[in-house]
Amino acid sequence: MAQLSEKNASVVNFLCESTNLKVIAKAEELEARYFHWKDYKRKPNKTFVHSFNVILTSVEVFNGYRPDYWLRIVTDNNLFSGKTIRSTEFTSELKTAILYLRKVGYLKKQDGVRHRKDSSKKKVRKPKWLPFAYTITDKWRSEIFNEPQSNDSEIIRNHLAPYIVLRDTKWRTNNKSKREKYKVFIPITKVHRNENADLFMRTSSALQAHDELISRTNITLGTEHISSSQAYLRRIFSRNSFDLGGRLYCAMQNKESETRKYLRFDGDPTIEIDYSGIHPSMLYMQKGMNFNPDIAYTVKGFEREDVKIAFNILINSGSNSREASKKTVSDNLGITQKQATKLIDGIYAANEPISEYFNNKNYGLRLQRIDSDIALEIVDHFINVLRRPIIPIHDSFIVSVRDTEDLKLLMVDVYKKIGGIELHPEAWTNGIKATSLPFSKELMSAINECFEGYTENMNDEYWDALISKEPIQGCLEDSNQYEENAEDS
Repeated sequence: MAQLSEKNASVVNFLCESTNLKVIAKAEELEARYFHWKDYKRKPNKTFVHSFNVILTSVEVFNGYRPDYWLRIVTDNNLFSGKTIRSTEFTSELKTAILYLRKVGYLKKQDGVRHRKDSSKKKVRKPKWLPFAYTITDKWRSEIFNEPQSNDSEIIRNHLAPYIVLRDTKWRTNNKSKREKYKVFIPITKVHRNENADLFMRTSSALQAHDELISRTNITLGTEHISSSQAYLRRIFSRNSFDLGGRLYCAMQNKESETRKYLRFDGDPTIEIDYSGIHPSMLYMQKGMNFNPDIAYTVKGFEREDVKIAFNILINSGSNSREASKKTVSDNLGITQKQATKLIDGIYAANEPISEYFNNKNYGLRLQRIDSDIALEIVDHFINVLRRPIIPIHDSFIVSVRDTEDLKLLMVDVYKKIGGIELHPEAWTNGIKATSLPFSKELMSAINECFEGYTENMNDEYWDALISKEPIQGCLEDSNQYEENAEDS
């Protein structure tokens, strides 16, 4: 049982609340129980109804009523207060409500804080921490709810959760006298909004519209329904600058790429199309050079995934020397510093034309700002023009198979519009790639024709008939990872 639960462990975020009347009433009841348990002499100024609503909703969103699911819930003080608060929805009342539910026996601890294991990789990457894991108890099931109460349309965005988050990275000395980085939440001010009025307007408008459309979309993973609110987006900027980062994040992207292939939108199988090697491609094309993105990640003696991670470290480094990046590459890949040196030298040699961007004051975060503008434009067009569901995964996008051609053409057009660079003809093959399940011969043929532009007779009736013959493939969901850990790595 423990092994199965660990496999199905969701890290809970607090992006949602419910408008369901039963959930609201239960949240009010839990507040009253908490006040009685605390034995206040007079009613405190703080209210906890909203916090209990968020927790009840989170249990529904992240499958907490399923007996084979763990809920990993953060309770660290530093995430709910002070300079290291994660975001505005991380209130002290929310933390108090979580601790109360744990203390009185509604939540049972199943696992402690641990390093996330990446079972899909042969090598051990730099570990990321997972919070405590809980399950709801029999007391919860008998006194609160025994099943979800809200439908997707009743689960809305937590009104305290912003569409835009601004963070910074600081350094501190830990108990072992070693320097370590930590993230700082930067409160959004009127000055921020006034100086970046267009950015705030475009982002909030697009993401609000995305919330509304995706909440009306029936999303399944294989045969299992999942809450569409797991696709609610937020945009995170880094290093206290709206010129750095800005990528879109949602809980859905915590699922491994192999698992995401099983997603269906309103019964339609999906396809994920991405800009392969978007950052090296951008750098080479800025130099006016035709480029196959796979070349940037090819160093003899190293796996492509290792080279890609090291490449991204180099373009995100704030240092001006290879030596300073060596330890970071070594730590992240679990290799010796001698091997890290060989890998870094290999990346410099393989990418000599763009080597000026390595160890060059976080240049990768500037590229993220560009690719995040591209992603926002694509999401906005799909939601507000085509009125079709879409989930961005940084520089890739998940859509119904019937939207394959629209997405591919849009990705080419927006890349040129935002990046200011015309994609070379080869980039249509090498730079834009798709992944999906192995569908039937007929459906795979239709997808290929979409990429070739042969879609004259592909109307809704054509797709309806084709998809109706496509069997639903079951999926054993993978373990979720922690949202938003990599936005300025």
